[in-house]
Amino acid sequence: MFVSTDLKSAEQYHDNIYKYEISPDVNLLGEPPDEDAIIQPEDLDPETEKISKIVSDYLESDDPDAGWVNEISDLWMFPPDGWIDYLRKLGYDGTILGMDRFIFNTNKLKFIGKL
Repeated sequence: MFVSTDLKSAEQYHDNIYKYEISPDVNLLGEPPDEDAIIQPEDLDPETEKISKIVSDYLESDDPDAGWVNEISDLWMFPPDGWIDYLRKLGYDGTILGMDRFIFNTNKLKFIGKL
């Protein structure tokens, strides 16, 4: 489920907006690295280096969903099932992209109500 920390951002996708509380123990993979970080991972901060390695390992895997990825951000914006399964195996509950969160472990969301 895609959720946003910004109401205006959420409203651009749908008229029916619902409020959820995200569990404080949710484990989200951070922002996608740029393409250069995957190709030349020198001098990266530790978090970006970790995310770059996760992406690189997935793209080099035999998962058929990895073959359609044109840009790294596609994994965050249009996450295929194979990517979600891969992240679950690594212990992640979702991903972060700007103000948006893609949370595939919906047990980490508590429904509050319709806005």
